[in-house]
Amino acid sequence: MNFEELEKRTEVLAKVVVCIADLYHDGNLDAGQKGLLETLIGAGIWYLPSGKELFTGKISKNALEKIITDPKVKLVEEHGFPRKVAGKSLFCDHLEDLKLDYTKLQNLYLNKMGRYNLVLKEENNKLKKFQKTNTFISEEEAYKSAGIELVSIDESHFNLPQLKKFNPNPPAKSTKVKKEKKGITTKTIPRSISKQKKTIVDEVQNITFGQTVQLKKGKNDSQTYVIFMKYIIDNFSNKLYHVDILSKFIKDNPIDESFGRAVYYKRIVGHNDWYFSTYFDTAAKYSNMKKIADGLKFNLELVD
Repeated sequence: MNFEELEKRTEVLAKVVVCIADLYHDGNLDAGQKGLLETLIGAGIWYLPSGKELFTGKISKNALEKIITDPKVKLVEEHGFPRKVAGKSLFCDHLEDLKLDYTKLQNLYLNKMGRYNLVLKEENNKLKKFQKTNTFISEEEAYKSAGIELVSIDESHFNLPQLKKFNPNPPAKSTKVKKEKKGITTKTIPRSISKQKKTIVDEVQNITFGQTVQLKKGKNDSQTYVIFMKYIIDNFSNKLYHVDILSKFIKDNPIDESFGRAVYYKRIVGHNDWYFSTYFDTAAKYSNMKKIADGLKFNLELVD
């Protein structure tokens, strides 16, 4: 998902809501006119960037049973919080928050209004009458009224054709290897490492052992930190959930609560669907880099 584009669009949409809020709350508007404004804002939400990051990890029980036996069954990305209802909610429930901070809409979208479940097409049609602004109570009530039971997807289910693209942790792509004359297989060394200090890389565990990794410094300390973190993501993506020091600093959610005020100050950097904060002072940045290098058992050398 393009988070930079999301930030821009949610900001302008929040401004639109604030600008026309007085019109919406004008006592002279009838229900149909208010409904039109709700629909317009709901359509704006529909055009916001989407991606697997917004998938709740839940699927209808009936849909799961069918795709297990039939690879041709199609699924629908069903938004538990209907778009028109979301438009109304922005005018009625979140207006004061938006007036204070336009970025609130981005958080609402990522955590609620943009989230979706997977259901069958016929189930999606059943839900519609329970998702109108005059009948909608909650996502749970709507699904219950439609007779749809949601279940969590097991990791093994992501092997099914219909679910592969929703896998939050897809298998790492195989790395091309080069056969040398003596039959020894070695992994391609990143260009940033000097030929005199080539690092030995374990093919299976993808952990760099012993020697020195050289990385070129950026124009400033923050840029150097970003270069380092991107290098870690590129070379150790299959370890990000399993090595404590990596999971501490690198997350799969751009608004992970551990980022704290870094989210508010827009100090989150995304790279290949992983995210890290740059909201540290200079000393902390270099300390973080050393901790990560030590945890992965390599010596870091930053060169001009």
